[in-house]
This record gives sequence, structure tokens and C-alpha cells, in this order.
Amino acid sequence: MTFGEKLKQLRIDNNMTQEELGRQIGIQKSGISKYENDTVEPNLTTLAKISKIFNVSIDSLVPNEVEILNAKPKNVGERLRHLRIEKNLTQEEFGKIFNMTKSRISQYETSKHEIDDKTKILFADYFNISIDYLLGRIEDRNIEVLSSEEKQLLLSFRKLSNGSQNEIFNSIKQKIFQDLNDH
Repeated sequence: MTFGEKLKQLRIDNNMTQEELGRQIGIQKSGISKYENDTVEPNLTTLAKISKIFNVSIDSLVPNEVEILNAKPKNVGERLRHLRIEKNLTQEEFGKIFNMTKSRISQYETSKHEIDDKTKILFADYFNISIDYLLGRIEDRNIEVLSSEEKQLLLSFRKLSNGSQNEIFNSIKQKIFQDLNDH
């Protein structure tokens, strides 16, 4: 669970409104909403107040790396964060690789600043993933590079009629089935 999801659950479990929680922490209702929607992260002082109000540890409020890596990224920023954490890089270390500040990386990861296309390509190349994976359009992160022979075969296949393509496709399926049964 994200921090926002945990906070919302604690607030609801304790029959509190956002306004009531905000009053106890010393912030407005809109601030609680931003925390619960994971658009803003609280500072350490606020985390301490929240942990005291709900009688929980700060560690239990903040997602650990395992929770972050197991969560399905919802957007480009979250996907970028997952990839960075997988490489065991801090925002500062990652930023230095691309001559960017820690703050800029944080803005990308929280979707407060849109990543331009050139930077998306740089990130995809660095992580050896496709742009489609970074954008969340596909779940398979592997980039398969076709050999020149495979490219030529694919181009030739595409020039065939639908009937010929189906014949070849069925023939390949049969061959795969035979090979699997032979082993």
C-alpha cells in the first residue's frame, strides 16, 4: 500500500474526517486529501504527528522497497521510480547520471513535472526497456532486437496475402507442437 492508502485507511478506521485529521496535524483538509491521493508526501515532522495520532510507527506508514517494487506502477513517474529502485539508485545518484537534480527526478516520479520525449528515450535506453514499457502501454519490459534476417522475413511475411500468412502461421504452430512432443 502507498502512504496515502495507509493514511486513508487509518483515518477511516478511526472514524475521522479529513478535516478532523487536518486539525490535529495542523494542516488544511486539502493537505490531507493530497497525502491520501499520493500527490504530496509529508515531511518527517508531519509523519511523526500522524504516527502519534494513530499510535503506529513511522515505518508502518511509509512503504518499504519491497512494497514499492511489488506494486503495479500507475503512470510513467511510478514506473521510473520502480526502475530506479531496482537499480539501487537514490534520486540524487540517478539524477547525476543525467545531469539532473534530485528535485527534478522527484518531480518526474511524482508526476509533478512531465517528462519530455527526449528524456523518456534517454531513460528507456539507460534501463534497456522499450518506450512502450515506460509509458505503461505494455507489461513486457524486454526489448527484442530482430536480426537483419528476421526483419527481412517479417517484411516478406507482411507482403503475403492473408491466406498465405495463415498457412505459414498454421505450419509454424504444427512444427512447434511437433518439436515440443519430440523432447
